[in-house]
Amino acid sequence: METTIPLPLIPSLDLASKPYFETGLPRAQFKHLGLIFFVAKPETFDLVFDFLKGHTAVRSYVNAAALEESDILSLLDAGARCVFVKEEQVASLEKYGDRIGLAATSAVSKVPAGGALIDLGDAALVKSFVDQKTTPVFLVTPDESKVQEVVTIAQESGAVPIMPATALTMENKDTDGKLSVPAIIGSQWASDRADKLIPTVVTDERGVALGLVYSSQESLSESLKTSTGVYQSRKRGLWYKGASSGDVQELVRVSLDCDQDCLKFVVRQKGRGFCHLPQPTCFGELGGISKLEKTLQSRKISAPEGSYTARLFSDEKLLRAKIMEEAEELCDAKTKEDIAFEAADLIYFALTKAVAAGVTLEDIETSLDAKSVKVKRRQGDAKGQWAAKEGIAVKEVKKEEVKKEAAKDGPILMKRYDASQISEKELQDVLQRPSQKSNEMIMGIVNPIIKAVRTKGDAAVLEYTHKFEKATSLTSPVLRAPFPQSMMNLPQETIDAIDISFENIRKFHAAQKEDKPLEVETMPGIICSRFVRPIERVGLYVPGGTAVLPSTALMLGVPAMVAGCKRIVMATPPRADGSITPEVIYAAHKVGAECIVLAGGAQAVAAMAYGTESVPKVDKILGPGNQFVTAAKMHVSNDTNAGVSIDMPAGPSEVLVVADKSSNPAFVASDLLSQAEHGVDSQVILIAIDLSETELKAIEDALHEQAVALPRVDIVRGAISHSVTLVVGSLEEAMRLSNDYAPEHLILQIKDAAAAVDLVENAGSVFVGEWTPESVGDYSAGVNHSLPTYGYAKQYSGVNLGSYVKHITSSNLTAQGLRNVGGAVMQLAKVEELEAHRRAIWSVLSHVFVCRLEAKYHHVSTPRQPCPAKPKFPSAHVHKAQAASISFSHLTPTQPTNYTLASLLVANMATQTTKQRLALSIIDFLNTSLKDGTLTADDAESIEVATNCISEAFNVTPSGASTESQSLLQVYSVYENLRSKTAAASAAAPAPSTTAPTDDEKKQAEQLKSRGNSAMATKDYASAIDLYTQALALVPGNPIFLSNRAAAFSASKDHESARADAEASVAADPKYTKAWSRLGLARFALGDAKGSMEAYEKGIEYEGNGGSEAMRRGFETAKKKTEQEALSGGDDDELPSARGAGGAGGAGGMPDLSSLAGMFGGGAGGAGGGGMPDLSSIMSNPMFASMAQNLMSNPDMMNNLMSNPQLRDMASRFGGGGGGEGGAGTPDLASLMQDPSIAEMARNMMGGAGRGAGGGAGN
Repeated sequence: METTIPLPLIPSLDLASKPYFETGLPRAQFKHLGLIFFVAKPETFDLVFDFLKGHTAVRSYVNAAALEESDILSLLDAGARCVFVKEEQVASLEKYGDRIGLAATSAVSKVPAGGALIDLGDAALVKSFVDQKTTPVFLVTPDESKVQEVVTIAQESGAVPIMPATALTMENKDTDGKLSVPAIIGSQWASDRADKLIPTVVTDERGVALGLVYSSQESLSESLKTSTGVYQSRKRGLWYKGASSGDVQELVRVSLDCDQDCLKFVVRQKGRGFCHLPQPTCFGELGGISKLEKTLQSRKISAPEGSYTARLFSDEKLLRAKIMEEAEELCDAKTKEDIAFEAADLIYFALTKAVAAGVTLEDIETSLDAKSVKVKRRQGDAKGQWAAKEGIAVKEVKKEEVKKEAAKDGPILMKRYDASQISEKELQDVLQRPSQKSNEMIMGIVNPIIKAVRTKGDAAVLEYTHKFEKATSLTSPVLRAPFPQSMMNLPQETIDAIDISFENIRKFHAAQKEDKPLEVETMPGIICSRFVRPIERVGLYVPGGTAVLPSTALMLGVPAMVAGCKRIVMATPPRADGSITPEVIYAAHKVGAECIVLAGGAQAVAAMAYGTESVPKVDKILGPGNQFVTAAKMHVSNDTNAGVSIDMPAGPSEVLVVADKSSNPAFVASDLLSQAEHGVDSQVILIAIDLSETELKAIEDALHEQAVALPRVDIVRGAISHSVTLVVGSLEEAMRLSNDYAPEHLILQIKDAAAAVDLVENAGSVFVGEWTPESVGDYSAGVNHSLPTYGYAKQYSGVNLGSYVKHITSSNLTAQGLRNVGGAVMQLAKVEELEAHRRAIWSVLSHVFVCRLEAKYHHVSTPRQPCPAKPKFPSAHVHKAQAASISFSHLTPTQPTNYTLASLLVANMATQTTKQRLALSIIDFLNTSLKDGTLTADDAESIEVATNCISEAFNVTPSGASTESQSLLQVYSVYENLRSKTAAASAAAPAPSTTAPTDDEKKQAEQLKSRGNSAMATKDYASAIDLYTQALALVPGNPIFLSNRAAAFSASKDHESARADAEASVAADPKYTKAWSRLGLARFALGDAKGSMEAYEKGIEYEGNGGSEAMRRGFETAKKKTEQEALSGGDDDELPSARGAGGAGGAGGMPDLSSLAGMFGGGAGGAGGGGMPDLSSIMSNPMFASMAQNLMSNPDMMNNLMSNPQLRDMASRFGGGGGGEGGAGTPDLASLMQDPSIAEMARNMMGGAGRGAGGGAGN
């Protein structure tokens, strides 16, 4: 069926119901359909009109049969796509073509171009129009119980069904009694494919084609629900565009073509573009204006400094001049070529202006579309100077001036909105603060002032004070304390008021003092504390301008005095005669200010920030001000040369009043006006909870009556012009809007106001109940009135005692405390590659260690203070960190305490003989490694220090080591043998069931895979692994799922699991080349360069044509690594432990020696004298277990040890010797390996904590 309607249904919306997006289709999903239907009546006309004005991109159909013709024209002018009117109105309106339809109530011979709207309830009428073959016919029903009927009749007759949005869902199938929109659309499209997929053209917002894909009913549902581009892959199921690449799409709109055999998706493309190749579309590069827009948007983000485009973005005057220049050149152009050339220049500069302001071509074209549907046109004459320049006479228009004069006498009335009847976007627009001057313009004024004050000092301050304040008699910019009494002559009632306010403010801020420093012992021997110190020098800005503000002097000065700031500098603009108001001087005197700077604006801020000949420099500037003061404060706070901070950004005054039926209209009005009189840029908001028209009118009348009686009525009138009343249905909604607005002052004129304070999240200060007018906070209650405005209450507090102090932290460690935490510090410094940080800890730890040894050698007690003399050993020993002192942690659940070797050696130990034997084993291990060349001569000094340390601490003779101990390498070899058996047993485990999965399971698995891909795109690797695992549970052995999970394991550094999955994937499907690539990556990460090279080689072989660039690059990297290893003489295959498992750097590291030791505790060779020591009791001590683990996993020593061929040979042949019962030898380890209980115990020993530097999965 051919049609001009983009979708085979139109959802209807009842704007009179509230909230109309709470049930049925959410707002975002509504917009994706791009179609909407309303019924407009006189009582709902304003709602429909406002909706049309705010949603010009949506095709709106309106039943306006109840409206007069003038209102119908207004709806057309506002952007309605089609308006259905009464039969008698058609003739006068049919000139508007297909934008006029008939709201049919009876059969007619002629239907306007816009079609006929018929109520489903009139079956005979429906039949007559269908028989008449009228197109288009719209069938409407407001009854949710009849939506299925209207769809059925519409599909049979070729009509377009209109049904309530509350009866629709975006789910793939009808759900909870709601009809599926994707199902309705899918039932109408025409597909010639067996799988019913439909071709889908994807375009950007401007209609530029990005690519061609396929859609299914399921993918359409998913796309509409997620507001993203989701399509149907013919091989892999649902395709979430950009889920893995990051080039995602925001869905704008969906529609069908005229034959309904092709879908169109309009999207906002993110990232690099739609195409998998390096181009924005599958059809090549963008061109023309689209390309220009993308280029300018890119330049705005990263234009080279000094480039022409960067200049245009930063220099508003230059850009304006170029636009005017090019416009004139276009007007002067005559030839076709010149006109095209000049038009291109003008478009370039005009689009630069748009991009600089965040305006897109989509915004411009939407505006053009809105203009194109206008039915009410202005005459379009040229204006003012432009007409005069071309010699066109301009008629003087007096009407506007009369209107403006009349406005001064009109009612002072806030705009009123019903929050339930406008969209969230419209609500945000309503709550916008009054627009401020552009930051570029403000800084264009502020920067020269700051620069002048910095360079010219007092002279510049006086110059600007003369200019702006007209105080030309001033010769000094500073008035110093003590201030003359003659300058503080005030009426006694004013003095009393200031004194009362002063005392209340002092009490409240003094109560905010912290009683004592905070002190916490974070670990034994580590004390962390925080204490308070006042900011030494503060600058307090007291505004002048249209009001005298001694209250601000108190609000800023009293907390500074209470905090103990040593220097208080105040700044305020002088009057024209050069004097300061006596109220401000008296307040400055009360708080102990040392001087008053006679200046305002940016010049006062700059003088206090940088200092001048007369103005003291301060460390922090506090106080409110206009846009120029705020801009100057922000500027100096970001200048490191100023070295000054500020309290907060500030803007015009504002108040938000929440009122319910219990509120007094006069009180509400007076609170609103108390802030409106501050300035024309102030804003006041009233949120009325369920107030009737009568109650709202009472507040509005009270506001007008009080306002016209004020001396600052003109200022109030300006503020009220951009102030609003919002009507809401509940306290919760009122507080939600308040928290989003984040007002400077929040007034709760509601029943049980104190309970509502718990709902306040964002506000500068709150005034609770009808007896707390905002003015008490401004002056005398005690709370501070210097508060964050312009929404900054979401991030900032008002001025308080904390604004004048700083918190300093301190750390105090004992030697034990440093030993407890030192290992953690050094490890983190190593991770962050900040070697000086690591050595700073080591130098102190080694010094303490050597001092303790020195005390032993001289037979004195361990010193409690740092050793003043140089260590006994050469300084080289101190810098051999790992050999002289091993930092480690034993990981028992109840004692996560760090140790160093120094503290270990002097610990109080039991069973001394057993520990002496272990000490001798360690000494023998170290000496043997030194003698056989495993360790270099550079290590000799460190080994000597370590040997002496152990000998002294355990009172053993190093010469007896070889005869009194069992080699630590032998113990470690036992672990390797057990580990290999455990691995073999695991490999022999039975395979999971291979029952063939059902089609539903396959489909579910594909969905899980797609979600896993999305998780990978957001770097949520744990979720990705879990989703791929679930997919594999449904379809075991799927090579793609295995390969994807291998990628997730690699990304999360679990290279062993990645290797296993990749190997399983290539085994399942050797032709799936991605798996070979991921296998190569995993093997390389595990140190198996040769195996990595082989995997990449296989991948290249299966890819054919020499393989992909990525596969070849992986092969070359692995090959290079393999060649380097061959040249260095190393052979990983001959190492006694596999990569990823050994002490040289594996994932498992050194085994749990306390478990391993159980094999030798009283065994065959352990009962006699001189045999293997009782390792069971030794290893039960966590300190020794940790020491042995750290020794075996020492990065430098173990790498050298395991590169020695003799040690490798010894380790590979170890396990067959042993002494007999009671003999002097070691137990027969080969026979021990046959004991099942020992083998089982060994399987539990795989979780050691080695920290090697090899190629395993590491930590």
